[in-house]
Amino acid sequence: MALNRRTFLTATAATAASAAALTPASASPLFERDENDTPRLLDNPFDASLKNPAPEGWAPKSPLARAHAHNDYLHTHPLWDALEQGFCSVEADVWFEGGQILLGHTRLGVLSGRSLEEYYVKPLAALVRSNGGHVFPGYDGPFQLLIDIKDQGEKQLPAIEKLLAPYSDVFWHVNRCGEVVENPVRVVYTGGRPYDLIKGNPERFGSADGHKGDLGGEISPLDMPLISEDWATWGWQGFGERPEEQFRSLKEFSDATHAIGARSRLWGVPELLPKRREILWQMQLEAGIDVVGADNLAELRAFLLERGAA
Repeated sequence: MALNRRTFLTATAATAASAAALTPASASPLFERDENDTPRLLDNPFDASLKNPAPEGWAPKSPLARAHAHNDYLHTHPLWDALEQGFCSVEADVWFEGGQILLGHTRLGVLSGRSLEEYYVKPLAALVRSNGGHVFPGYDGPFQLLIDIKDQGEKQLPAIEKLLAPYSDVFWHVNRCGEVVENPVRVVYTGGRPYDLIKGNPERFGSADGHKGDLGGEISPLDMPLISEDWATWGWQGFGERPEEQFRSLKEFSDATHAIGARSRLWGVPELLPKRREILWQMQLEAGIDVVGADNLAELRAFLLERGAA
């Protein structure tokens, strides 16, 4: 892929400087690349040999840059249900078990044996290659794979990076020369991500999710393209009149995130009651929150389109 693909975020001088500083001489890579470890070229998302192929008759709707599938792996068709609704971001919780990267909201979830590679990496590779280098046909915008590291971050991160290396034509990465390669899928590590290990790696396939407390420090969108915060920081449940003080605080958070060239996201937003979740989605849009998460995919799609927030 060309190095000048449409960038995931607006380029800044600080970003360029950070990229130039990432040279192989500055540190050792997290993993040793095996040049012979090249997986079979996957270029058909309906390929029956995939453990998670696209369902029969599957077709994506128009992409929604702000839509995020929370706990995506819990849907009937992980990845594919979100893509069908045009979501440009999905979240996968992962655990390190027996040297494998396995999916699960809790450790009990790993008993299913579903792996990150089989359910997300390989299907995304097949989809991107079948679409000539795009997740959605003709769409140059980015697609985010948010990986929530649940345990053993310092061991799990190198294992994930090694897993992604053979798919360097699909995933955003910083190569051995310190160049940022803007491929269509960008991995962002959240949860128990070891930030120093991510930032210090000269050759890498992922960046870090930040938190509100990171906004006062020296950070670059190259290293931290997403800033997420717990909804409990504000706390309104959508009943009664909107607390304007909380709304102003939420907007300040979003504005501060944009000031460093990153995108804003909230987690833990109440979703149980349909009317309440729409009220809270609306509050996020008005505050300028960039990535709106949901478990109710079709509902969020309809909501965003109705408000012209595609």
